[in-house]
Amino acid sequence: MLSAEEGVIGPKYLGSNRFVAAGDNIVLDGVYFGTVEQVLLPGTEDARRYACEATGGVLLLLDVSGLTLELFGTAGILEFVDNTKNSG
Repeated sequence: MLSAEEGVIGPKYLGSNRFVAAGDNIVLDGVYFGTVEQVLLPGTEDARRYACEATGGVLLLLDVSGLTLELFGTAGILEFVDNTKNSG
């Protein structure tokens, strides 16, 4: 699950110190590959537009289903995929 800790700028990947950021390649629940389109922080105008102003969330573009909103605290397991390991 994603966590938004007190005093941090945004959510981090589970078990990691890496902040979730737009453009990151991810795997959701160990199965669904995609890209982070936007991080919606609680209390922001962007979060209000997607009806998640209280919780915040992450917009994901998943290969299998298109655009998906995962709310902070209830989101599935989101893992960062480091594509640089396989390049070059």
